[in-house]
Amino acid sequence: MMLRSSLLRRYPNAIIYLTPALLQSGVLVPDEDPAHESPPLFIGAMQPDISFFGFSITADKAIGRDGGPGYYVVIQEHPTEPRFGLDVAVSQVMTTSHLVVGTAAPKGIPVPPGHIWGRNSAHMAGITRRLPVRIAIHAARLIAQAVPQTPGVLASAVPSLPTIDHAPIPGATR
Repeated sequence: MMLRSSLLRRYPNAIIYLTPALLQSGVLVPDEDPAHESPPLFIGAMQPDISFFGFSITADKAIGRDGGPGYYVVIQEHPTEPRFGLDVAVSQVMTTSHLVVGTAAPKGIPVPPGHIWGRNSAHMAGITRRLPVRIAIHAARLIAQAVPQTPGVLASAVPSLPTIDHAPIPGATR
């Protein structure tokens, strides 16, 4: 798989792997069992914005052309590289770009249970820590399939998925 994007320049330690698609109640969903994840066999890059990954799964199997549901390509932030900040909706409510540490949280900023606004840096880090993000994209949306050609004409098409709804990964909305 080849990926041309500034995403990996911004998050160079992002984790990329394949996971099988499961058909649940007519909806394709990614398998969340870590035992079924397929990490790349090799990784490479061409600066400034091209990365490539080699997997042991064929393109036909990844897109489901072999009769199976296919695979999802998962890109996720490394869980040991935390980010801190506020949700966009919260920061739009604020009238300043800086947090004021006082006795109470500014309006619109939720304080998780067990944390106290302004108590110390550990509590503030717990309040502003962002959860890692991951996205799963079915391989059929990323891998071009060859189209029957007329001699001397080169063509390819991005395949359309069957009419099956895709559900988001639970907990991956932040």
